[in-house]
Amino acid sequence: MTRVVVVDDNGEVRSLVAAVLGSSGCDVADVRDAASVVGLAAERPVDLLVTDVSLGDRSGFLLAREIRGMWPDVAVLYMSGHDVAELARIAAEDGLSLPVPGPADAYLRKPFGLADLRAAVGRLLANGQAADEL
Repeated sequence: MTRVVVVDDNGEVRSLVAAVLGSSGCDVADVRDAASVVGLAAERPVDLLVTDVSLGDRSGFLLAREIRGMWPDVAVLYMSGHDVAELARIAAEDGLSLPVPGPADAYLRKPFGLADLRAAVGRLLANGQAADEL
């Protein structure tokens, strides 16, 4: 079973994403902040991190880097309502270059539809594990 952690400070987005992925057969934990994700990842492997880019306690970019320090193969789906210029600014504030989506990363622009969410997660999981859950 694919282990997913969803983090977004917007409770409605977080709950919706968690419900969709949970109904698709994933084992989903949904949390409000990055610190909680780090605690969960320290206790169990994470296959997919679904994170907002703008979290209260750190950016989704820094969070992904930290989680990959524990679980190098984790796939990351970044969610954001920001345009590319703003994403680049957030990454630069963290001392990072804007991550270019590779096989283990994807971006989903808010607001997004459920079909877009399922498609993005399906692509990420197809690159590393069974995607037939979605």
